[in-house]
Amino acid sequence: MLSHPAILAALAMAAPVASAQNALVFSSITIDPSNSGDCKAVADINLDGRADPILAGFSIAWYESGASFAKHVIRPAVVNKEFTTDMQAADVDGDGDIDIIVGDGAGANNILWFENPRLRNGVPGDPRIGTDWIVHIIGTQGNTVHDIEVGDMDGDGVLDIVTSGHGITKVWKRSGQSWSFNDLSALTGGAGIVLSDINRNGLLDIATPTAWLRNPGALLGSPWTRFPIDQTTHGDECLLVDLNRDGRLDLVTCDAHSRGPVYWFEQPADATSPAWTRRTIDANMASHHPEAADFNSDGRPDLLLAVELGEVAVYLNLPGSPPIFEKTTVALTGGHNARIGDMNADGRPDILACDYVGNPPATVYLNRFCPANCDGSTIVPFLSSNDFTCFLSAFTQGSPFANCDGSTTPPHPQHPRLPVLHRPLHPRLSLIPTLDHAREETAYPIPRRVLRPHRPRRQDADHPQPQGDPRARPRKKPRHPGGPSHPPPPHHRRSRASAPQDLIPFSPATV
Repeated sequence: MLSHPAILAALAMAAPVASAQNALVFSSITIDPSNSGDCKAVADINLDGRADPILAGFSIAWYESGASFAKHVIRPAVVNKEFTTDMQAADVDGDGDIDIIVGDGAGANNILWFENPRLRNGVPGDPRIGTDWIVHIIGTQGNTVHDIEVGDMDGDGVLDIVTSGHGITKVWKRSGQSWSFNDLSALTGGAGIVLSDINRNGLLDIATPTAWLRNPGALLGSPWTRFPIDQTTHGDECLLVDLNRDGRLDLVTCDAHSRGPVYWFEQPADATSPAWTRRTIDANMASHHPEAADFNSDGRPDLLLAVELGEVAVYLNLPGSPPIFEKTTVALTGGHNARIGDMNADGRPDILACDYVGNPPATVYLNRFCPANCDGSTIVPFLSSNDFTCFLSAFTQGSPFANCDGSTTPPHPQHPRLPVLHRPLHPRLSLIPTLDHAREETAYPIPRRVLRPHRPRRQDADHPQPQGDPRARPRKKPRHPGGPSHPPPPHHRRSRASAPQDLIPFSPATV
């Protein structure tokens, strides 16, 4: 019978550890040593399952993700003046492939979209052929386009576009091949923008570094309402992301070009209230295009910030109330408009970075972060503090069925009073076993490694042995045989040299 102490010991070993577990590692690949540009995006252009880097400056090209990142030029020269300063990749025409939306200089007809030939009119095409891409005009911004955001803002199934910068903000709605706009410059001041559903009513709203605009539903004919957040912030870029995972989007603000404070504003229960709590992430950082992704697979959104001609950095969002941010410098080269995407299809977010025109190279930073056991090591997997608390409480108190991850999966039909965690701890090892509180037994196999702590092996420097000497003593066998019915006790020091097994059947009756 599996006793309470055994279960609690197993759970204790699964508790969070220090930040060494959070260490990020990136490998860099120069995809173009001579190219750079203001505009970057990452999207699966050829629909092969891997996100491709896209770069635009005095030309526009995409790089086919793979061993060589082959370059495919969409247009070798600009349409008007220069592709600047922002770019998005999205399915504008709804045909199933990814198109490109970009600004071009400060003149007339400077908001463009490039139609991907991959699935045009339902016929497969080849996006590697630049002349097969068709350029379409959306309209005129009135100045250089500094920010572009894309999303279905009125729920009609057609993507809308918001452009902003240099004192002008416009919302663009498509009807057939033509576009109409609503000028919101008086409400935004033409600053940086970002789209998301701030008040959780199903419509995409607009945020700026100092306020947010409530979407009225009808983009062109109804007034937008402005709600101030902080009028003292001097940043000109922003990002919406739920940093503390309370179900409400928070606002991140920073300066685009000069180092200064990076703030995040915690959204109050009433989003229309100006009482957003301001906290500092970094007192001396900037980013032309802040982005968020889960870089270390812990379920919390992390931040990508990059200073032009200066630094690319990831800020890990660590457990805490409020969250704690730990900076990892990825590169000390610039990352003007750095972007995120999975460019090697391994499930981890990677980074595309280079500086504006005239400052090559273009570089991809592949995320090599490895959660516990993903590399076949014997490191014990760890539960988050929330998972640990829920699991322990549900078991020891015999509480009714609880889904610790908030899912709606029904309870085990034969064990209705079970705490269950349905989320896998990491890519190769799925936990947690279902425990029957009344009978104190396991309903499913338990990984043996979760019942013992990880201790690193002693290095040969401590106990050297002759290299290649056949008389060298073999490693001692553990006192307690490892096997299906006899897992090693918690004090067992050595880990097996062979590749670990993911799941080993476990019989509670023999413990």
